[in-house]
Amino acid sequence: MKINKVTTDEIVANTPFYINTSVVSQIVVAATTCTVTFNMDSATEGTVTFTVDGADSAEKLLNATKIGDYFGDVMCQLHGPSNGQRGVFDLIPSIAAFHTATGIVHTGGTANTALVTTAIA
Repeated sequence: MKINKVTTDEIVANTPFYINTSVVSQIVVAATTCTVTFNMDSATEGTVTFTVDGADSAEKLLNATKIGDYFGDVMCQLHGPSNGQRGVFDLIPSIAAFHTATGIVHTGGTANTALVTTAIA
C-alpha cells in the first residue's frame, strides 16, 4: 500500500512510503492518532501514525477512529478471497479524496484539514 507523507494538512511531493498490508498486526486509535503496526521482519515492527485535528477532543477521536475503520476496510478489500489486487493501492491519492473516503472533518476549520500528518517509524 502506498501512503503519501502528509505534513500540515498537505501531501509532501515525492515522499510516499509503502507498506505490506498483509503483515499488519494491529490498528490502535487514541485521542488524536491512529497507529498501524506492521511486522517488517520476524524481529522488527514498524508503525504508520496518522495524526488528526478536529473542533474538540470528541471530534478528533472520531476522526482517528474513522481512519482506523477505513484502513481496516481497505485491508479487507486488498486481502479478501476475491480481491484481484494487482497494483499498489494509493491510500491518500489527494487530501480531499482521503477526507471524502474516510469522512473525517474539522468542524469550524478550513475544508480538508482534519488529517494533519502521516509518519512512518
